[in-house]
Amino acid sequence: MALAAATLKPLTANQFDLGLEWYYGAGNGLSVSGFLKDVKNGTFSDIVCPTSFEGTSLSTNADGDCVSSTGSVYTITETRNDPSVVKIKGFEVNWQQSFDDWLPVKGFGVITNYTHVQPSSKGTTGFHLANLSENTANATGYWENKTFSARLSANYRSAYTQTSAESFFAREGHTIEGRTLYDMTLGYTINDQLSVSFGALNITNEKEEAYKDIAGRWQMTSVTGSSYYFSLQYKM
Repeated sequence: MALAAATLKPLTANQFDLGLEWYYGAGNGLSVSGFLKDVKNGTFSDIVCPTSFEGTSLSTNADGDCVSSTGSVYTITETRNDPSVVKIKGFEVNWQQSFDDWLPVKGFGVITNYTHVQPSSKGTTGFHLANLSENTANATGYWENKTFSARLSANYRSAYTQTSAESFFAREGHTIEGRTLYDMTLGYTINDQLSVSFGALNITNEKEEAYKDIAGRWQMTSVTGSSYYFSLQYKM
């Protein structure tokens, strides 16, 4: 059961961004940007035990559970605003490079990205930014021309926390371990109107592992496996 205050305020942020971009040839570019954000009015959920709920008297027993007079256990959460301000700072680097000037075969290149995010303070009551990795990085190698295209991507993110709002298994919160996923796409343009593509996601079958408080204290394993798709596109 969940309770939400009718007076919840929307999440707001004051932010400052500064970026520099340099383009030095066809398909080549380098950009660097930094950002500062002040996030306010975040929400969080607490497990509570009111004296009564829908006419049923409740109390907390010796085990800390919220129970009725008949011993039934009630799990009730309440959502509230955190009045504190969470400060976030970070930077991002993007690099795209074509290898046409270096290789005898045209069409090869790479696209990379790295982002570092660091909350400089946390909410004083309970709000924190869930699903936020301190480090994320992506690298894609490609080869393409007017007819064929092929891309192989590696996508990394460091550990991040979740609450019960993000995961059914994270009642008191847990941490998802960092991992790298590999994806692949292939494309073929038949003519000006018709093209086909094939994709494979998570081709190394990476699992999602979570722990509670202490690394090595296993809490959850999620297995979604690899997935594949085939698409046909026709332009009118």
